[in-house]
Amino acid sequence: MLAFILVTLMAVHSMPAPGAGMPGPARPVFLTQSPPAPTRLTQLDRFGDLPLADLLGEPEIGFRFQVLSSPGDLLRAEVELRPTGEAFNQANLVGDPVPAGGTAQWLEVWNRDRLRQSGYHWRARVVGSGGASAWVNFGDNSDTVQPPARFADADFYNLHEPMVAYPDPPAGFEGLARIGQLPLLVPSVQTFQVSSFDRSEGNADGGSEEPGLETYFYREGAAEVVLEAKGPGQINRIWFAESNDPSFVNTRLQVFFGGATEPTIDLPVVDLMSGEVPPFVEPFVLNADRSSGGLISYVPMPFRDGVKVRFAGPHAHYQITYQLFAERGNIETFTGNEDYTLAQHLWRRTGLDPKPTRGNETEQIDANLASGATVMLVDLQGPGALQSLRLQLPQLQTTIYSDPPLEDTVRAHLAGESRFHLRPLFSDTPTRLRMRRGCRFAPQTATVFAGGAELGQWMRQEGNDRNRWCDDSFYLPSDVVLAGMPIDLRLVSESTGHPWEEARYWLEQLDLGHWRTADELDVGDVLSEQEHGYSIAGQTGFGLQVNTYPAIVVSRPDSQALLAGLRLRITADDHETADVDIPVGAFFGSAVGETNIESLMAGIQPERHILYSYWPMPYAHRLKIELVNTSHIPVHAMHAEIAYDHTVYPSPGRHTGYFRSAEYLSRPTETSTDHGLIHARSAGKLVGLHLLVHSGNEAFIEGDERWHVDGARTPQVRGTGTEDVFNGGWYYNRGRIIRPVHGANSTRLEGWIDQYRWFLNDFISFADRLDGGIEHGPTNDINGDYSSWTFAYAAEGSALLGTDSVDLDDPDSMMDHQVELSGPVQPFQMVGQFEGDDDSLVSDGGLQLQAGSVLSVTLAVDPAARQILLRRRYDQGENKEQLRVWVDGQQAGFWVDGGRNTSRRWRESIFLVPPELTAGKGRVMVRFEPVSWAGSQGATMARLTALSQYRAEHDMWLPMVIVNSH
Repeated sequence: MLAFILVTLMAVHSMPAPGAGMPGPARPVFLTQSPPAPTRLTQLDRFGDLPLADLLGEPEIGFRFQVLSSPGDLLRAEVELRPTGEAFNQANLVGDPVPAGGTAQWLEVWNRDRLRQSGYHWRARVVGSGGASAWVNFGDNSDTVQPPARFADADFYNLHEPMVAYPDPPAGFEGLARIGQLPLLVPSVQTFQVSSFDRSEGNADGGSEEPGLETYFYREGAAEVVLEAKGPGQINRIWFAESNDPSFVNTRLQVFFGGATEPTIDLPVVDLMSGEVPPFVEPFVLNADRSSGGLISYVPMPFRDGVKVRFAGPHAHYQITYQLFAERGNIETFTGNEDYTLAQHLWRRTGLDPKPTRGNETEQIDANLASGATVMLVDLQGPGALQSLRLQLPQLQTTIYSDPPLEDTVRAHLAGESRFHLRPLFSDTPTRLRMRRGCRFAPQTATVFAGGAELGQWMRQEGNDRNRWCDDSFYLPSDVVLAGMPIDLRLVSESTGHPWEEARYWLEQLDLGHWRTADELDVGDVLSEQEHGYSIAGQTGFGLQVNTYPAIVVSRPDSQALLAGLRLRITADDHETADVDIPVGAFFGSAVGETNIESLMAGIQPERHILYSYWPMPYAHRLKIELVNTSHIPVHAMHAEIAYDHTVYPSPGRHTGYFRSAEYLSRPTETSTDHGLIHARSAGKLVGLHLLVHSGNEAFIEGDERWHVDGARTPQVRGTGTEDVFNGGWYYNRGRIIRPVHGANSTRLEGWIDQYRWFLNDFISFADRLDGGIEHGPTNDINGDYSSWTFAYAAEGSALLGTDSVDLDDPDSMMDHQVELSGPVQPFQMVGQFEGDDDSLVSDGGLQLQAGSVLSVTLAVDPAARQILLRRRYDQGENKEQLRVWVDGQQAGFWVDGGRNTSRRWRESIFLVPPELTAGKGRVMVRFEPVSWAGSQGATMARLTALSQYRAEHDMWLPMVIVNSH
């Protein structure tokens, strides 16, 4: 598809003088003169005017502009197109010479190099026999959508690179912006997570220094190294729980790239998550106030040649999610100077489609739906992609509502006082003084005086450690209230208890049955304080607080029943079973009724009773969307709006995943068994999780999540607690949280714990299967009602083939695989357990390699595979391990396994072999050499398996099944 950007450059010979009338017909340009500079630029494509933040990038882009000329001249269009970070120098796109016609005419220039940067700017000119016109820099024009200031420097952002069968891993901020690329399967990426989980499978997930159970790799002086990886990859997410240790404010996060001895990042954690250190800015980073007890960063940090992360100072619960790539490709190591503006722009406009909407076609449906009935919303003929789905259900009523965290400045005094005056509008009407206070600590008590007369005591008896804003009112007697006359107020705080915290005062009066604000004092605002004669004595505190108010919760049984019983079914390409079949509420982000939730991918806008989803859903030839009303509530005046386009994704079901959901209901859960999240049997990538826990007992959410990739016995992604998965902390100690890719729209305070997380650049890729579960209670020891819905892009079968495996405890297997050993090698036997949810004992043996030893193995691989993985079983009880890996005599990289576990000693890990070392080969000889690493010398290996994934031919793929448990 060609995206024509038509740029109208209307040249005129002269401009009218100030005060003159409009010019007459333009005079011809003489051959001896340079063509006039282009003016009045207009930006167009086949869909109309293009705002800068929404322009499409394509493999072929045409630039056209119009000029006036004299007959007989030869005109040539020149364009300079560069990434926004590069200064203009000279034309790099030149059109063919075109004879001038003597009237306004079009000139063309084509760019046919695929655009790989996120932002570009360009300028244009025309060259004739008399020379060149002046350049016109199109980047100086304003943008109709009022984007961030830096967007004015770029002419377009190519959010839609051409779809390819096997794209490069989404690295950097591009991965946070390219939502349309989510369905594409990426074989060369593996997602991992290091965390402070209890190595003994207990509930001490806050970190350990017990020998053998340490929650770090090793120490460097007083600092703890918690992650070290070799080769190309990216850190996608860093999470901490808020720490009560006073010295945590000085704890530094240090990140070293590519073996550097000096860190690229070396900042206190609290500063890193403050949002004030670019590119660590909101909404990619949030402190504990804004993420309800968690400190979170989604700033992507790519690396070409490895990374090391360490903490200098005390810390507790942590998680670091990262990916390793098989190839370096175009990966550029993080510097801290990355352009984040496009991704930030998209993440800030939650409620709007984060994908380009130009060219979408829309279907609108109005319907009523009786109990037990089904309605077909749309039956689309492909190929294409569903871009958005919006439902309006006017009969819904809001169950839970709260505002986002609010910033305000607070002053506090103890055994002191504050003075100010406020002016009423009326006399002889009920009047009250209302205040916003920080109410974490109580009691707070002050005596109120007006005009020198004591009016009484104002007391806040109860504190609120979660919703730390409170509004309180003090009613004023009518004899101190006179219309237009200021009331001189003095509040004297007690010498005992907690300081009196004041953020804002409103003088409110009852007017026609409603409270009306007559005057307002914003404490901490200099102008407001001066205007109201504010003064304070005995001040004990001053500063900005970011707190929340308690949510408004109302019982709406009919609305809750409708959102739980109205089911959405989406079926692509005539599949026998629906790809999506879940309750409407769960699909759009809330399983507890109508509530305000505006995330990047889905949400609910209760003001208009609108539910929206922006997950892209490709299909090859057909897509059906149905609503099935299994509730007892009839649906009245439902309105649906469905946007789709004819984007052709490569091979849906093979290179592109179908959007699929899995629903698991454990009502109640079973002791000693994880609540299942997904059991997918296919290739794909996990992109979403919605979890509902029904209980007033917060100990339920002590449970850890565990994700097993492609049948591995060891969880590849492992967490530290349920609220930690969703980037909160300490049972969501600030209450509800609604953020672009994570949140809890309901907590125990509202009766249910309802949480969501969207995995964008931190997706979990799998080639054959994905098994995920989460503990209920600290160790699956507290039972209750759990419901979960996972979202994945899944192919129609497995893309993984176990081509060969050698048992290093079996002489025949070793002989069959031409195992060769040199140097100090010892056999070992062990009976132990794997980390995770399987407590069974495993008896196995293998080889223990020491410094100077070499192990060589010949393995069969699939010559048609795009990616070869090696999986080894080893004993992690001794120490961290690092192996240098060679494939057919060429160095393939380093296999790094950090940390140790003397409680659960068996472990399985994987190594991504660079594809160029195995392409077209049916057998490879792999050599392993232990490498000394931070005091560790040797390595162990019990079994080694070669896994071939993503064949060029797909006839070996197995039928895909996503198992639902009801």
